[in-house]
Amino acid sequence: MKKQLLLFILIVVSKSLFAQNTIELPLTYKEGYGPFSEGYFGAMIYSDNNDNPWKKTELKTQGVPKEWENAKFGHVTLNMYQSVYQDFLQGNISDSFYEVLQESWSWGPDTLKLSKKPIRTSIAFVRETDSLGNCKMIIDANNNLDFSDDKVFTPSSIYPSNDTEAKELMIMVEYEKFVNGKVVTKKSPIVLIPQEKQHSGAVMHNFPEYAVAEFNGEEIAICSDYFCDPFYENITMVLLTDTLKHGGKAEPKEILEDYLIIKGKRYKSKGIDPEKNVLVLEEVESDKDQIYSTQIGFKAPLFSAEDFITKDSIALEDFRGKYLYLDFWALWCGPCIAELPHLKKLYDKVDKSQIEFLGIVESTGNDEGKIKELIDKNYVNWTHIISNKKINITELYNVRSFPTTILLDKEGRVIAKNIRSEELEQKLKELLK
Repeated sequence: MKKQLLLFILIVVSKSLFAQNTIELPLTYKEGYGPFSEGYFGAMIYSDNNDNPWKKTELKTQGVPKEWENAKFGHVTLNMYQSVYQDFLQGNISDSFYEVLQESWSWGPDTLKLSKKPIRTSIAFVRETDSLGNCKMIIDANNNLDFSDDKVFTPSSIYPSNDTEAKELMIMVEYEKFVNGKVVTKKSPIVLIPQEKQHSGAVMHNFPEYAVAEFNGEEIAICSDYFCDPFYENITMVLLTDTLKHGGKAEPKEILEDYLIIKGKRYKSKGIDPEKNVLVLEEVESDKDQIYSTQIGFKAPLFSAEDFITKDSIALEDFRGKYLYLDFWALWCGPCIAELPHLKKLYDKVDKSQIEFLGIVESTGNDEGKIKELIDKNYVNWTHIISNKKINITELYNVRSFPTTILLDKEGRVIAKNIRSEELEQKLKELLK
């Protein structure tokens, strides 16, 4: 009985201490991209190939204008994990393909966060291009699988350069989200940019909306996965300066992934609570040098692995005293592969006593032979390690897309992110002169 009472007291005290260090900030939402640089993502375009493993996941719609003789269909998926999970349960995805997806994504379905009942997590669209190349589109904005009650619009093939242009192109769409065991209906703006000529009819999209919170006289802007989705599960923050409030874009060093300083105090983001609609911050008293994060200015998270070629043990700390360029890539990433020859030329001429490259390859476990072939084919002569379920470095570094690159200084602090090609070469010239 005494042990149970003591345990109860400890739980109460720990919750009380947590509450004292935690701040919940209400959110307001604004249309546009604000201070963030936007990303665009490809929608699913339906194929005539019946052997396509995604074929049965295509949405069945109606209400297309009768005069649209060359209509092409597709859909935007807001939550790929939920979509794949429910399609698997419905038999739209085979057991073998479901296993392949889990391996390639290093993903295991968390059934507590996924709805077994199908929800509206994708949004259908249709486009028609006439003989003169003029494009018309319809998006199923109310998500009822019927285009007849939606507006026909002429999309722009030019990406918006500012919030004003984005607002002219955006359309409000309805979808469902599974939150704490409940299905909730949400609405968000979307922008569709068809790429008829350049990419064989591809359609790029994003969700131009960001959140703002206020704390101690400061405004914090928050975007969701660089506008990939409207769920705010993977967020990026910026403290709004006067310049950023009036149309400026944040510099890389102003992008805050985990930590921010307000009025001399450091806070760690604990993410957004979707039910309360608040940004949760926790005050942190630790010295900056004791904190590991991929945010610029912080020491990168430590890891140890095995050299892919020699099988020797290797650790991040082995590179201390040199700059280190981390290159996260995967076999299926076209831009990653295209970058290898340029990296090879650059690596061959840099001073190895001052800088090293480290390739971190996302692997399914069944593709290591092909990875070795690719490394040999491109005469890649810097160290590579594998990231997989056993040693998941891509997850440790919160890598959300490929290619991702991170440049560390001689003490292991992050000094730049996602620089490649000429920009990387120029940065190294500045550091190594």
